[in-house]
Parts: sequence; C-alpha cells; structure tokens
Amino acid sequence: KWRPNNRMFRCELCAVTVPLDAASQQLHEQGSKHRAAVQRQDEASRTVFCRGKLPCSQWYTPQAKAALAVFGAVERIDPGPPEKTFAFAVFERREAAEAALHAAKITIEDHVIHLQPKKAPAHSSPAPPPPQTSPQRQAPAVLLQGACLLEQMKQLASLCTLRPAQQTARDTAVGDLARVLAALSSHPNPEGLTQVFGSGSSGLAALDSDVDVSVNLDRAEIGAAFQLLRKSSAFSFVVHIKSQHCPLLRAVHTPTQVRLDITFSNNLAVENTRLIRQYTLVQPSLRCLFAVVRHWAKQHELKLSGYTVTLLLIQYLQVRGILPNLQRLATGADKPHSPAAASPACGAAAWQCSQCHADLVQRPKRARMPPADSRDAELVHGWDCRFCSHQPELLGQGEGAADPLPLPDVLFRGFLEFYAAFDFAEKAVSVRSGQPISRDILHLEFKRSAVCVEDPFELSHNTAQNLTSASDLSHLLQHDAEVLKATDDLRALFQPPATEAAVAAAQTVHNTEKHEKKEDKTTKKSTNNNKKKKNKNNKKRSVCVCV
Repeated sequence: KWRPNNRMFRCELCAVTVPLDAASQQLHEQGSKHRAAVQRQDEASRTVFCRGKLPCSQWYTPQAKAALAVFGAVERIDPGPPEKTFAFAVFERREAAEAALHAAKITIEDHVIHLQPKKAPAHSSPAPPPPQTSPQRQAPAVLLQGACLLEQMKQLASLCTLRPAQQTARDTAVGDLARVLAALSSHPNPEGLTQVFGSGSSGLAALDSDVDVSVNLDRAEIGAAFQLLRKSSAFSFVVHIKSQHCPLLRAVHTPTQVRLDITFSNNLAVENTRLIRQYTLVQPSLRCLFAVVRHWAKQHELKLSGYTVTLLLIQYLQVRGILPNLQRLATGADKPHSPAAASPACGAAAWQCSQCHADLVQRPKRARMPPADSRDAELVHGWDCRFCSHQPELLGQGEGAADPLPLPDVLFRGFLEFYAAFDFAEKAVSVRSGQPISRDILHLEFKRSAVCVEDPFELSHNTAQNLTSASDLSHLLQHDAEVLKATDDLRALFQPPATEAAVAAAQTVHNTEKHEKKEDKTTKKSTNNNKKKKNKNNKKRSVCVCV
C-alpha cells in the first residue's frame, strides 16, 4: 500500500519513505526487502491458527492434513513446540483460509480443533484503528481552489478546523474517561479530574489529531488506571507506554473512535497550552496563519512537534512586533508603558497590560517578585509559569505605529524567509525573551542540538532536540520561500508534480550510488589483500632473523 505524502511516497508495508517519482518507487518494489515483506504478508493471509488438544506428533499424520484439506489445498502444517498442542496451517489459496475461519472448528481423531486467524506476537501491543484521514491530507492540490495565496490559506484553515460534531465527540470521550477514573480519586466533581492540553485545548487541533489529557492523579496510580480502562466497555486498544520522563496510556473511545493520550499530573504541559491559547487570542485574525504553518510542517514530515512549530511562529511574530511578550508583561521585566520606553527589539509597536501593571504597582517596592505564598502558587515543578492572561493593549511608536496588521499570506512568506536566513548555529528561539538569544546563555541543563527552541517555562527543555540537521531545514525553508515567491500558489508547496526529468535524475542518482558502492567494495578488498601480503612478508623476515 502506497501513501503519497508531499514529495515522498510512504510504503506502509516496509515502513520506509522514497522520493515521489516512478523510478524510485519501481526500484523499491524490486528490492529484496520489499519482496520479502510482500511474501510474508501473503503467507500470513493464507495461515490459520489451529488450537485444540491434539498432541504435537499427530499434526504430522495424513489424517490431520486431510481434515484441513476439506477447505482447500494445504501447503504445509507447522506444529508448535513438542509440549504444546497447537499448529499453523498454511493453505495454498487465501479463499481456503477464509473458508476455514468461517467454519471456526473441525474434528481430528476425536479432538475438537478451533480455527482462528494468525495471532500477533505476545510482546506486540494491539494496533488501534487508523485515525480518520482529514480532507486536507487526502488531496490538498484538488481541494485548494482559491485564486490567490490568501484565499487558499483561508480555505485550508477552514478544512483544518474541527466541526461541532467532532468537538462534541471529543468532549464525550474525555467525560467518559473522567467517570471511569473517578474510582481512583476522592474528587467531588469527576469532570475536574481531567484537563485537556495540547492542540485540542489551544484551538489549533487538526481533524486527525489525538486528544491529549492530563489526569490529576499521582503517576503511581497509572497501573490501576490501566486496569480500569481495560475492564471498561467504553474504551478499547488500551496500551501502557512506560517512559521514565512521561509514562502515558493510549486508548480509543469505543463509541466515538476518538484516540486519547493520557498522562498523569502533566501540569507543565497544561500551562504551556494556556500560554499558546492566550497568544492566539491576542490576534484572532492570525488563527489562519497558525493552521497553515502547522499543516506545512506536517506535510513535510519535519521532526518537529506542532507545539515547536507554533513556538517558531510566535517568535517570528514577536520580532515583527505583532505579538507581545506575555511572560515579561506579567513579571514586570518589560515595562514599555510609554512609546518612548519601548525596546527596539519589540518591532514597530510596544505593548502594555493595564491589569498586570496595576498588580505590579500594588506589590511592595522592595520586592520585585510577588509574595512567597502567591509565588509558590505560580511555580509548577519549580518553574515560573506566570504570563499575562488578559488582553494586552498596543501602544503606538511614531508615525508608522498605526500601520494595519499584515495579511496572513505576507506573514507566511516572511516566516519562511526569516527562518531560512536564521543562524541556528549561534542563536536559539526563545519566546520567553521575546527575541532570539545566544546559545551561550541558555540554561545549564539545556540539551543543545542542531536547532535550539527553548520551552517558555521549562528552560532546560529543548523542544526541537529530535531535529538532527539545521542545514536541511534551512534548505527546505529557502526552497519553499522561492517557490512561493515565484508561483504565489500554496499547492506548489504541498504536492509538486513529478516530471520525466525528475524520474531520469532519480535513476541516474541510483546508478551512481550503486557504482560507488561497487568501487568501495573493490578498494576495500585490495587494501585487505595488501595488508595480508605485508603480514606474510613480515613473518618470513622474522623467521629468517631468528635462524
């Protein structure tokens, strides 16, 4: 099964990705790995698991094969270990296996044998059903029919938005989860036991995204919660994923088929979601831009989470002066309460919040931080999670302050150009600071990688640590910026057409790589032979010296 994805083809059978052209696809299908996978899949569809009390030695008798041959020709019978009483019957045709499964049981030498599909290995987790494919991931080039880039962005954003029925299904799944887990808590209100975080709460959820839920229980209760969900008829495909950093449960809500990722006491993630949601509420007209940028990153299969991509976009809008620094407004670190006091890094405008300013004025003059009691309440796992939760006000700066907000298409082009020229080797993205900062002043425990994106609250966490190459990201951004500038068409980014020249180029590259591998093998063999000859000569010389 092939799944087209932007410039690549995804072979679901081999779990590999190849370029989007006929030559690369044909080369992969002719490979030994793909042919072996096809053969295994075909044999699994013709195999039936036979379970009963028939001893292992009797599965080799003609009577056993004759009893199974009623459904069709049997290729072979593979009995289990000597101490077991099961076997695998491989038929020559798939229809024969289906007929055997439909019969469900047979009798061999007065033993009742149950016929079942071939089971997965005991160590593998049950595979949940595939998520609902959203329309914008099926055929973006067909669905986006806008005449200009702005119209296409608005159309794509509308396709990404959850429908009321889908939001109701998500709420129902979270409510049922709270009622099932209420047995583990003394909380008077079961619905207060769970908190939705991530894109499902920030308003940026895609149609095929999971629902991230944080349960207000200690992580030691995860085993008991796992057993409760397995026994409940409202949930299926319950899996316990053990992780030292953040263990979680995955489950599917059976009535609505909504997927849930369940964590415990994940309070930092909840605070991060509140911050992202507040940034999107400052400029509601830019919600279209957030949806398009997240979809762009997903289509390119970047090793960046939607949360990281959102932080990248917020940083760009902060540098442009379109979004404020909500954390500095709440802590009083930034005080541009007059246009003249605005920092040049804030762009063409400065921000203030009258309510946050009033709270700062009421505090003691000697204490810049809030009192100890309130400060402890704002600390989550030891990190300061304060930010402005009100609607900040925009202060003008000079004559150009009254400029209207740039359109989303202009900002999307600017986003691509900004990070295409970004110096990832020297700077890090920091929404907390409101502008890029030097990598040298990051937290001591910060995990540096090719791209550094600082978490707004947990300063030691690099949200982009899985990305291994900054140059590939820069080349992609530069390429897409040039394509968008030349075509002004969003469809050119998501599904470029494959040309005959691209097919020929892929074939040439493959032949070149194959030739280089052969040359490497021959050079290695020659070097090894030379080493062996030298060793033999040295041994002969040493023998002569000894004599």
